[in-house]
Amino acid sequence: MGLFFKILRLRPDVVTASTFPPVLAAYTAGLAARLAGAKFVYHMQDIHPEVSELGGGMMGRGIFAKIFRHLDNRTLKRAAGIVVLSDDMSATLERRGLGPLPVHVINNFALDSGAPLGPPPAEFAKPDGIRRVIFAGNLGRFQNLPLLSEGIARCFDAHPDLQLFFLGDGKALADLKAKWADHPQVGFAPFLPLDQAKPLIAEAEIGLVSLSEKIYTVAYPSKLLTYLGLGVPVLALTEPESELAQSLTAAGVARVPDAPTPEAIEDALSALLTSSPDRRDIVAWYDATFSRSLASKKWRAVLANAMDR
Repeated sequence: MGLFFKILRLRPDVVTASTFPPVLAAYTAGLAARLAGAKFVYHMQDIHPEVSELGGGMMGRGIFAKIFRHLDNRTLKRAAGIVVLSDDMSATLERRGLGPLPVHVINNFALDSGAPLGPPPAEFAKPDGIRRVIFAGNLGRFQNLPLLSEGIARCFDAHPDLQLFFLGDGKALADLKAKWADHPQVGFAPFLPLDQAKPLIAEAEIGLVSLSEKIYTVAYPSKLLTYLGLGVPVLALTEPESELAQSLTAAGVARVPDAPTPEAIEDALSALLTSSPDRRDIVAWYDATFSRSLASKKWRAVLANAMDR
């Protein structure tokens, strides 16, 4: 209600909203923008209720999914500009059957660290002689972490210097600790501010991205941009047919398992441990693909197009 009436009071030229809280923030902002005579730009960091449908959340069940999709479709039709993070997400909106929509694909870029907070706690630094593969971020139900862990663990015997390191918090943490906390080649660290997390990510040999089935169609892993911006090679567990997988493999900055199996994950990780891309090449590709300047140029075009509609 505060957002709705503030838009009516300010009467801006352009209103934008993202996907938190899902569906409702954008619906409210889009409706208020229409009443205020403003243009509305919908920034879809993920797509709901499809995310909940894939993850089993309440928003994706039965009548709730129908209601939220109806509301979101009304928002999409009101929008003068719609920004998604990937071609896969754009295809998901197209499958809604709403006809032509003003969709633009603009990915995010790695965030600034913010105010310096000092180095991370010393106990989380990578020990000498260890090769670390790191999963940094939300340890949630969409990350397929049990499967990822099983696949990586298959490499432990052949690579006794290998460490799987989880940096973050989330709903999967308790189960992961129950299985792996006592393993000498698995480590855990709590959530840290980005300024403190970056040194731990940068010193890792490999960054891990892992998505449950079909999640690539409704979201894009933001941690990937942090890895690439720091020059860290990536192991990405996602469907090989996804734009995410194809762009990473075409650029030579990541390995993608051929199938969602522990054996395929083992093969992909072994290949990365044997032959890893040059970090300078990774940073160069990131700069050419996800830079702040490139995103800003695309956003200016979105706003210009929205004002012309």
